[in-house]
Amino acid sequence: MIIDLDVPVNFQNPSAGARRTNLHAMISGFKPSGQVSNGVNTLTSTATGPIAYVGPGPPPENPPYAHRYVSLLYETNSTFSVSRTQVRQTFRFNLTTFVAAVSLSQPIRGTSPDSRVYQHQQAARTKEK
Repeated sequence: MIIDLDVPVNFQNPSAGARRTNLHAMISGFKPSGQVSNGVNTLTSTATGPIAYVGPGPPPENPPYAHRYVSLLYETNSTFSVSRTQVRQTFRFNLTTFVAAVSLSQPIRGTSPDSRVYQHQQAARTKEK
């Protein structure tokens, strides 16, 4: 899963108001590729869902607002399946509710919220306007 933790609720005035989450991707079927790079095993998947990847595109804000993105990897068995209808919505995605509903355990890997790249991209878009 890839989740943006900082999506504005008010797109007309993004700097005002609360922030919500947005699910950018939920890809299943990862398996070890058999390739090792610098001692790290690579996982691959040919799946595109149940939620296909949508790249980041935070709205321009002045001053620029750094969005935090996290990636989470969960271990599942071969019979685990999630349908698009089980996700319900991607904007205001509630990770805690979803994890409980599909009986996932704690993630086995994840990234820290890091927004440096996206903050830079957002600043560039703000300057273009």
